[in-house]
Amino acid sequence: MTLIQIEQNHPKTLERARVQIHAISTALAAVDMNHHWVWASGYVAALAFERLIDEDTKRLLEDEADQARDAWRSPTARMRDDV
Repeated sequence: MTLIQIEQNHPKTLERARVQIHAISTALAAVDMNHHWVWASGYVAALAFERLIDEDTKRLLEDEADQARDAWRSPTARMRDDV
């Protein structure tokens, strides 16, 4: 069986993860923000499970997703009716 070499923490992999995280901060409604946060969290977990990112990078991306969620929820971020 031939092994396939995969580079952990490849810049394109991290870029795609951050696109998912960015979607959290651009959501227009709380339900959408929550959906994007769950999606991004699962995306990051899958990357770690497949060993496309290391554990330190996983924690960093999880923190970025949490920060995007918390910033969205912040009353000073934007005026929203559904926060």
